[in-house]
Amino acid sequence: MMKTCRLLYREGAKHALRSLVELLNDAHILSFTQFLLAEDCHRTQNNLLRLHICISWLNVEACVPPLRALFENLGPMMCFRELHVHSPENLFRDTQLASAFAQVPAIGRLK
Repeated sequence: MMKTCRLLYREGAKHALRSLVELLNDAHILSFTQFLLAEDCHRTQNNLLRLHICISWLNVEACVPPLRALFENLGPMMCFRELHVHSPENLFRDTQLASAFAQVPAIGRLK
């Protein structure tokens, strides 16, 4: 439904991103990054408050490219009240992703 109406698509993101966003597998990550990178990237500014990324060591390779694109394009505009990353040592083994993630200006609480 949100794809059929530009108003809902743009305004819906503001409401959806104020809740806890849980990315539990590579399909969630791919879908979420495509959603945020689509069309108007400014709709995410100051809206992504709580993010939980849970990546098992089995699917890290599939998750890195979309996350890298997300942080390269939107990192400077993102602010997190809370960011929870399972297995960060596996995820940030990719130095380009780590560099892109370093562009995020504010993280209130990092787990």
